Amino acid sequence: MKKNSHISKIGSRYARKILFMASMAVKRHNENFQPFVQHLEKKGKKAKVIVCAIMRKLMHIIYGMLKNNANFNKNLAFAH
Repeated sequence: MKKNSHISKIGSRYARKILFMASMAVKRHNENFQPFVQHLEKKGKKAKVIVCAIMRKLMHIIYGMLKNNANFNKNLAFAH
């Protein structure tokens, strides 16, 4: 029997809340993330799974920007 997945409650609930809302906006309006979203949709992923994947990608991008003291670079963020 397959159960629905859920977001882990480990970590800061404030950060999770902020990332969730940011990822919802990114999913709808950011053209940089559209190929990533479409790729996940083609694989048959559900909407909440896609939002969580965007949350994770945003965390990686933010961490990289803070660590390197750099501005957002589309080529680095979406390099394959």
